[in-house]
Amino acid sequence: MNLVIKIILFVTLLIQSACDSSKTSIENPEKKEMNTNKIHEKLISEGYSFCVIKRIEDSKCPYMFIDENTKEQFDPINIEEEGYASFKSTDSKIYIKFRRLRMPSRCNEAQPISLEDIKKRED
Repeated sequence: MNLVIKIILFVTLLIQSACDSSKTSIENPEKKEMNTNKIHEKLISEGYSFCVIKRIEDSKCPYMFIDENTKEQFDPINIEEEGYASFKSTDSKIYIKFRRLRMPSRCNEAQPISLEDIKKRED
């Protein structure tokens, strides 16, 4: 009798685990895009700008952020700080919150800014 109960329990657990493993999550691309759009709208409303990072060789502005909406170019003077250094990869899409600075520009094509926050865009 004890052996029958063990076999029934074993078979039940086996069937149950097989049923659980077949449940795969299929992500809806439209739903993901909606979530991305909501995040984008939320960050823009909070004062973030959507930018792309460009590395400029042999320039006084080693990194330039280009706003995707306005095409403004920014020179982040504090990009070397510990919290921001990990974002120094060319062509990365990011959201930045910054302060415009009233100081001479290090390069002619970009306005100097001080970064306050950076968030990586998840595409």
